[in-house]
Amino acid sequence: MKVGLIRDKSEFWDTVNWHDLYAQYFSEMGVATEFIDPDKSTFIEDALATEADAFLWRVWHVPGDLIDATQKIRALEHLYGKRVFPNTHMLLDYDDKVAELYLIRKNGYPFPQTFYTRDFEEARTYAQSAPLPQVSKSYDGASGDNVRLFRDRRGLVSHVNELFDQGLETHFAGQKQQGYVYLQEFIPSERDMKIIVIGDEVALAYWRTSDSGNS
Repeated sequence: MKVGLIRDKSEFWDTVNWHDLYAQYFSEMGVATEFIDPDKSTFIEDALATEADAFLWRVWHVPGDLIDATQKIRALEHLYGKRVFPNTHMLLDYDDKVAELYLIRKNGYPFPQTFYTRDFEEARTYAQSAPLPQVSKSYDGASGDNVRLFRDRRGLVSHVNELFDQGLETHFAGQKQQGYVYLQEFIPSERDMKIIVIGDEVALAYWRTSDSGNS
């Protein structure tokens, strides 16, 4: 078996590039690997030339990178019949709080009260009567990126007005949150638990604490 590993640029944030870790793990299992550079104009041709049985890509959630990866994974999977992880179905909900909201509601999972709309009048009406505090988020981002806490009514209404006017810069360069609101009730807590489930088994669980003072 051979696995094609798509190079990533995670070292700046995660202290390591995941493709290097994947290569190490596969080597220990006796599985051959080959790196492919996703930024090259010949990416598809390079991937096919490896004759790999499957491809593994640590897709980054920065909007431009995510769009690029989704396009290329779709081509490999649907045009050339290749096995890719993650596949295009997995990417539908990846780092998209709106898509995840619909999935959570469909499955009846416990979830903070959440209000999402692209209608300005509906958003403004909600902001004028919603219980405070309210947490505003953009649909993308992680680890507190693009998250704002509003404890007073005037600030929340002003925030909604701004989102439907010129919009607000997000954590990602050149990206704005504009034309929609995603608001959640504020649940006081000093920590929360993140649980990773694969199939029916818990693969990883750990506590996350906040140092922002907004607990």
